[in-house]
Amino acid sequence: MFWSKGRKKTEEAVLEEVRDSLGQWRGLLEQMRQGQTEEAGKLAAVLEENRQAAQEEAKVLRRQSESVEDLLDFMQEEAEKKSALEEQLQESREREEALLALACCAREQLELVTQRLMEDASWREQCRMLEQEAEKYLRDADMRETGKAGEPVDYELHQVLDAVDTDKEELAGTVARVYRRGRIYRGKVIRKAQVAAYRAASVSVSGS
Repeated sequence: MFWSKGRKKTEEAVLEEVRDSLGQWRGLLEQMRQGQTEEAGKLAAVLEENRQAAQEEAKVLRRQSESVEDLLDFMQEEAEKKSALEEQLQESREREEALLALACCAREQLELVTQRLMEDASWREQCRMLEQEAEKYLRDADMRETGKAGEPVDYELHQVLDAVDTDKEELAGTVARVYRRGRIYRGKVIRKAQVAAYRAASVSVSGS
């Protein structure tokens, strides 16, 4: 009887311990479940943040890509405009050169005509008026003529084709005769005047 009671108590104690162990185990499982739930929630939040960040980065990249494409389009348009302007400038230069050549040719023809007409006294006044008008047109076109008798020889402006001896020191190194006038257009010598220059009788003068 005593043994039975003692055994019963022992069994009850074991059962109690088992129940306590089960309770602790359930508690641990509940804590683990709660911890896993919290971790899963945190992980889900991190994943959502990463997803949103990725979406924002994708938007930024799309905007940047669009900006780059817009920039490339703009650069292409500017390059085409530049090319068109260069072509227009080239055409303008070619037209200018053609008009310049035509103007120089017309001026030379006028010069030849006036030289012939100046031999007739009745035409001299008219020829002077024509020369004055021609000089005005040249100034308006930013063109200047070089090669006048008496002006100092300047090898940047004059091509000396002949030398004329002189005993007058003040004439040495000046233009004696003009065979063909020179042209300066917009500050650039486009043709040297062809002249004969005075030289002192004992000095040899050459030109280029």
